[in-house]
Amino acid sequence: EAVARDFGGTAPFARAVVEALTEVLNHPLRDGLVSNTEKVAAYVNLLLSAGGDRQLTKAGGRLTEDEREARLAALDRLVAQVTDKDVFERVCRDALADRLLKDRSVSNDAERSLVSKLKARYGTQYTGKMEGMLNDIAASSKLNDEYRAAPAVGAVQAVEFVPRVLTMGSWPTYPPHVFVARLPAEMAASVGAFTAYYRKHGTAERKLTWPLSVGKVAVVFTNDRGVKYELTAIPLQAAVLMHINGVADTTPLTAVRDSVGLTELVANRILHSLAC
Repeated sequence: EAVARDFGGTAPFARAVVEALTEVLNHPLRDGLVSNTEKVAAYVNLLLSAGGDRQLTKAGGRLTEDEREARLAALDRLVAQVTDKDVFERVCRDALADRLLKDRSVSNDAERSLVSKLKARYGTQYTGKMEGMLNDIAASSKLNDEYRAAPAVGAVQAVEFVPRVLTMGSWPTYPPHVFVARLPAEMAASVGAFTAYYRKHGTAERKLTWPLSVGKVAVVFTNDRGVKYELTAIPLQAAVLMHINGVADTTPLTAVRDSVGLTELVANRILHSLAC
């Protein structure tokens, strides 16, 4: 716009601006520093995260849908100058997974708008996994409605339980230990009930596994002064908290580790994350 307005749209000058922008965006950095490609992807994450727009406006206000769409369109033109497109796709895909699984996405329309722009520019193969994630979330919403309407489901669930069925090839991979940890009885009952329902009403040949390092658990507790709090945790953290809640006074690390089925290293990490 500035080239057209202030320089008469001169082709050589416009080409020089594009070349300079490409050079800056793709300039190699020293080890340990965040690349400009990753910074652009981080901006995309803020733009599409619920509440993230407050960090992008001067007064900390909210963006309208039209303003957000205008920024996405401008980003699309900027991304066209990024040469390391694989890195950009990986960072954007991981951030999308995090937003979807933690309910932090500003809207489904905004997510699909970004994916459609990337698809138009780079093709179906580039956005296939991101489209798969969005489709999984949409299908899981429908499945949850059907599951909640099923007879006797309420009698089984001791906690509010909202599962999501994800296609393994579309989502980030998770370390093996998150699949073998043990949930407390209240959470395990809900997992077992949904697994039985899915096998009966879903696709029988599909195997369900439960990565307990993703997802969101609202843990409500009351301190010794009678003040109620709500803590948002991942399932592994919630399992550790519920084990601690079930014992008197103190409990050794080995008891926590053995009760939840974690290695000492992972147990240390989970306890550290809860303490900080």
